[in-house]
Amino acid sequence: MISTMAMVQIDPSEADDPEKAKRADEFALLEQQLKKDEELLKTLQEKINREQKGLKDAVLQQENLLNLEKKIAELKKQLKLKEKLIVEKNTKAKQQETWKLELHKISEDHKRLAVQEKELLIELDKKKEELSERKAKPKEAEVKILPGGSGVKVNPFFIECNKQGLVLLDESKQPRILRKEIRKDERLLKLLEQVKKNEQNSIVFLIRPDGVSTYYDANKWANENYARNGKLPILGQGHIDLSLMNKKP
Repeated sequence: MISTMAMVQIDPSEADDPEKAKRADEFALLEQQLKKDEELLKTLQEKINREQKGLKDAVLQQENLLNLEKKIAELKKQLKLKEKLIVEKNTKAKQQETWKLELHKISEDHKRLAVQEKELLIELDKKKEELSERKAKPKEAEVKILPGGSGVKVNPFFIECNKQGLVLLDESKQPRILRKEIRKDERLLKLLEQVKKNEQNSIVFLIRPDGVSTYYDANKWANENYARNGKLPILGQGHIDLSLMNKKP
């Protein structure tokens, strides 16, 4: 189209001039190329603008990223401080709980010791009372057990009956058996079995004035175990002397 316009603008008298027609065509081509170059330049400029905008956005994003990283670092720092505070609070809470348990234990120990102290004081008062009674009362005369004269041969096994329980007098250590343990004690049961094996054997219960109830329990237990037995009342609380008895178990 540019070439046609150029041809139109040529003077009719020069239309037949080949040289001028050639220049006109070259001019039209140059105009077309210039237009293309302008369009290309415009395209390139738009691309440059887009790249610059993208670069600005990238820089902005980088700045935002740096700011975000700073905020994250600050939040992490605050979080560590909070965690430290929580750990300290938990530690204090555990310490307080430990102190409470220790205090409770000390309180319980104090109560237990108070009860023990009371019991010991009662026991001490009893001992003092017994000591006073011993000092006030004359010493009980020794009680000697004499051999019987019935003519029937008997192997006696002597057992003392007092308020607290029994004393197996024929054994070297003379063990004591509480009244409530009479039916549980293995030593007494063994003695009953020994007596039962021989008709000449017999248990002789030496009954103190305060040991009647103990005798009843022991006598019943001996009878239930088929152990022959008899009784002999003892006056007073003096030491029992069996040295005159010539007993062969």
